[in-house]
Amino acid sequence: MSEPSSLFISAHELISSQYQPSWLIKNYLEEQSISLLYGSSGGGKSFLALDWACCVATGKAWHNHKIKQGKVLYIAGEGRSGLAGRLKAWQIHHQMAVPAENLIISKSSFNIDTAEDVLKITEALPNTHFSLVIIDSLNR
Repeated sequence: MSEPSSLFISAHELISSQYQPSWLIKNYLEEQSISLLYGSSGGGKSFLALDWACCVATGKAWHNHKIKQGKVLYIAGEGRSGLAGRLKAWQIHHQMAVPAENLIISKSSFNIDTAEDVLKITEALPNTHFSLVIIDSLNR
């Protein structure tokens, strides 16, 4: 059996490495990772995703979990219906404004399954680093 390439690590090496994750939302969302928020329709996934987005954008702890503040991109895959009201409610509830430069929301929906729409997104935001990218939802 040949040795793994430099792109892979053995299970033994991983366990021995004492890897410490770098958290965006402590114990919930690791930096530089991909996560999927899954649940039944109408179960509050969009509310949770928007709460995470606002907490990361402001640096406000999420339910006593530390946040690493950063820029957030929110792709409204099903459109922006209701987002303005939810954002206003979040700001009123938490008595703080979300910095305009830290939360960017798409003006329309995108189909991320097409190269054309992905290219539109990347061309619209050249050289921009986001700490969190939310695609709401994958249903489309």
